[in-house]
Amino acid sequence: FVTKNFAYEVMPMREFLRRALRPEGDRRYYYYRSQHTKRNKPSSLEVLGPLAEDFSLPPDLLEGFSTHSTVLRIASAGLRMWLHYDICDNFLCCVRGRKRVILFPPTDVGRLYINGSSSLLGSQLQDGTASHLSRLWEEFPLAEDAWGRRREILLEEGDVLFIPAMWFHCTEACPLEGASGGLCISVNVFLLRPDLEALHDPRDVWANRELLPAQEALNAVDNKALPALRRLPAAHRSFYCRKAAAAFLAEADAAEAELEAAVDRT
Repeated sequence: FVTKNFAYEVMPMREFLRRALRPEGDRRYYYYRSQHTKRNKPSSLEVLGPLAEDFSLPPDLLEGFSTHSTVLRIASAGLRMWLHYDICDNFLCCVRGRKRVILFPPTDVGRLYINGSSSLLGSQLQDGTASHLSRLWEEFPLAEDAWGRRREILLEEGDVLFIPAMWFHCTEACPLEGASGGLCISVNVFLLRPDLEALHDPRDVWANRELLPAQEALNAVDNKALPALRRLPAAHRSFYCRKAAAAFLAEADAAEAELEAAVDRT
């Protein structure tokens, strides 16, 4: 987590649901995310017993994928999740209540102040008032340009949203129209593409560990390239950082051209 403004607490599900409805006087937000009984394994609804039988996606949606994990989420209305990206494609399924989702394309990675797989912006983009955004752009000026390319979706009960890997997204649990509170219940189904399975980190529990070659490259940047460049005088350090950045951007441009050509062929 970039910042942590929450605490973990163990309680019976009945008590959690009572509190999550936020009885009068309780201003806290409550959030449940299902996990596997073994903490080093990805979540599966199977650990919830008969409840797992109440949820399934149409087989056509899963064709060509294998399932990495299935996650049940229950949240108090108003709870916001920070801006982040996942390594796996996933289907976000709204079961109860509504869910607001803001998304940005992967090409905005350099404008969203990413640390690990999360953004330093946290959940602040979800307060979209003009005055708040104006103050936010002062602190995070590059994000203003990305804001113009965002996609916003309000999921109703029964809606399913496909979120491709590496698309940045943040969410807000919303009550039903006309209601002041309630619960938002959703299920994420994280997917693995067959052509990427060999590159996927087998230790990835949360669907957010970088692919293995990416881990190798990023570790080399952090532990070798940057320390070496920091030994240079400022003028030389600036030049060689920009030279390396130009090489990376040229590689990114070539990859995006490859993607566009692949789309044209289809």
